[in-house]
Amino acid sequence: MSKPMTIADYYRWFHREWMRAGLVVAVFLLVYLTVLVAPVNLVLYAMLLCAPLCMLHETEEYIFPGGFAQFANRDIYKQDPENGLADETAVFWINMGYIWLALPVCGLLAVYDLRFAAWMPYFFIFQALVHVMLSIVARRRYLIYTADGYMSAEIMDPDRQQSDPNFPLETASARTLSDSDRARAYSTYLSYCGTYSVEGEIVTHHVKAELIPSWTGSDQTRHFKFDHGCLIIGQGNQKLTWERAVKHA
Repeated sequence: MSKPMTIADYYRWFHREWMRAGLVVAVFLLVYLTVLVAPVNLVLYAMLLCAPLCMLHETEEYIFPGGFAQFANRDIYKQDPENGLADETAVFWINMGYIWLALPVCGLLAVYDLRFAAWMPYFFIFQALVHVMLSIVARRRYLIYTADGYMSAEIMDPDRQQSDPNFPLETASARTLSDSDRARAYSTYLSYCGTYSVEGEIVTHHVKAELIPSWTGSDQTRHFKFDHGCLIIGQGNQKLTWERAVKHA
């Protein structure tokens, strides 16, 4: 006869499986709210919908395809992917506080007064901006200028993957990859090279070879400046900041 689970056992299970439990809860809430709340009060429906939508987002971050905590540790905090700042306990309590507690409680209080849920749209805007900024910060970029006038630029999404992780490396090429893998590789990598010239605060890249065919043979003109040892290329929202790479032994 199996031993009945204690409160501590349930906690340990939930601590380990909360993101999978969240998927089940999210599907139930989506159906329940759509059937029973939406026909009565669309504004309240939108407020209550925040929690299950965030739970579905957690599923994407930690299960399908997952890897968000490892990404944050490796590319944002520059720590061990498995044991960095965003470890299992930190991820658990952050999501419990915001997604499993604050959103549902404020959503229920909105039944009596919608002002309790007024902060939710701002939270989602903030969360979206943070995710975009994290992806920009973590993107792997290399920009090379040589003294004799040649340049090369490489920008890669750090999480680019093939659909088949066991694809044999020795036979991998543009011809052997599937159409979906080629499309994924194209959309997560930018590369071009050529020569460059500088006039005042303008650098012009004379493109000789590029992943995007229409760029080959073109001149790409960019504003640039130096600030606190960094090279800033571009203006406004279309600018990138480059740091000098550390020389490897």
